[in-house]
Amino acid sequence: RYTLGVNGDVDVLVFSFGGMQSKEVTVGRQSQLNVVLEAESRVLSEVVVVGYGTMDRATLTSAVSTIGSSALENDPLPSVTQAIQGKAGGVQVTQRGGSPGGGISIRVRGTTSINASSDPLYVVDGVPVNSTTNFTGGSDFNFGGGTQGINILSTINPSDIESVEVLKDAASSSIYGARAANGVVLITTKRGKANSSAITVNAYAGVSEVPRERRYQLLNTDEYVSYMQDYYTFKGTPAPEQVLRTDVETDWQDEIFRVAPIQNYELAASGGGERTRYYSSLGYFNQQGVIRNSGFDRIRTRLNLAHEHSDRLKFSANITLARAVNNRVQEENSREGSTKIGIVTPPNLPVYDEAGNFAVDRVVLNRENPVALLELPINRAETFRLVSNVSAEYQILNGLTLRTNWGADMSYIDEQFFMPPTNIRFVASSRGLGGQRSSRDQLWLNENILSFDRTFGESRLNVLGGISFQESKFTFVDARRTNFATNDIPVITAGGVISGASATQQEWSIASYFSRINYGLKNKYIFAANFRIDGS
Repeated sequence: RYTLGVNGDVDVLVFSFGGMQSKEVTVGRQSQLNVVLEAESRVLSEVVVVGYGTMDRATLTSAVSTIGSSALENDPLPSVTQAIQGKAGGVQVTQRGGSPGGGISIRVRGTTSINASSDPLYVVDGVPVNSTTNFTGGSDFNFGGGTQGINILSTINPSDIESVEVLKDAASSSIYGARAANGVVLITTKRGKANSSAITVNAYAGVSEVPRERRYQLLNTDEYVSYMQDYYTFKGTPAPEQVLRTDVETDWQDEIFRVAPIQNYELAASGGGERTRYYSSLGYFNQQGVIRNSGFDRIRTRLNLAHEHSDRLKFSANITLARAVNNRVQEENSREGSTKIGIVTPPNLPVYDEAGNFAVDRVVLNRENPVALLELPINRAETFRLVSNVSAEYQILNGLTLRTNWGADMSYIDEQFFMPPTNIRFVASSRGLGGQRSSRDQLWLNENILSFDRTFGESRLNVLGGISFQESKFTFVDARRTNFATNDIPVITAGGVISGASATQQEWSIASYFSRINYGLKNKYIFAANFRIDGS
């Protein structure tokens, strides 16, 4: 029982409750109101992508977070891993560095291992893709500028994604076996709709910069000279001429940082008839970093096809091809970061000397010129990636379906690293350092799945069983040289001394049997079980 005070007969009461439809009731001359709310059918009928199929949200017994396309396509981000940040409970996304397109760390419900990887398993349109190609180089051959690495998933365009499901607990992820111990991220791309046709153009541009209030408040030239005069007076030695120079005023943070543009252009077409549907897209994305000489560039294309040959036989194909270029700088987690050096470099030291060369500190002999450290080295990674799958589905009987799927994920990465022999002090003794590395990561997949889904009165039974074969082969070759004659030829063959070379090849394969059963009674009582065996 409840009592409410109203102002008149025209007042309207709104009754609402989570998961139920809201109802508005006009008071009128009624003195007693009894209201019954109906269930929100949209919530109960929501379809969620799970391992090897879909389920209704109402019958889902495990922890699954869903992120729709509307939450992804409007964010100006280069990667889906960054786009899901803050949108799924229990999922922590951390960028390993500040470089655009750099390595990403994702943790589902925290870190699960001390020595092994804690990254989740990524499945794109049914294909478990390689996501651990985050090269960081060695101690003397620092490809990644510290531990930035390469975000291999940045080749997937967020605007092509229909939904992202994060399987967070053992009940939901166990059907993928031991590889899913850190969680599973299911990525489903967009499809065409029957009897419709649409062409979408999406373009945006903007800029990013480091706000003034976020920068360090450093000494200007007058303050620095006054401080150093006191220092050398206390020390009892004469101050060097460079320390007392007052005709130069350099704000090293202005020289290091910049206003960085970002631009994105996309063209997509989708549609189809009763039997055949398609979705295709072409896009270009470019993001420059707020630190000079850093940036990320991507061009990619996608084609998704679905065809119903008959009422029982269906075919589908998905293919995406991307090329991405990462221009990285020696920055975070690196011994020679320009921002680290910039905050301790004197403001009365110019960027360039009278001859137009990069100026050097004559007092602290091992200090680098921060701008030279950004402009002269080359730290570039170029990635080509192909992800595709082809599937056929045949309905044997009413509710009994057989589906076979063939998939591939191929990545080719070329990395170039060059430290010139002059104007970079810490490689001057070896006359520079150059390196080249070529990597190839190939994955093949075949899945054969038999599923049964029927309703018997107040009971619903969904049973799935399948067999999967997956093989991966990873190879890379790298070489390093020193003793370069000039800064102008940043090619490894120009080095006179071979300082190192290595090559490796890694292969693995998995044969798996898996099954899942879901039984529901009266939409109240639900039983679910997963089973999987992996042999490698």
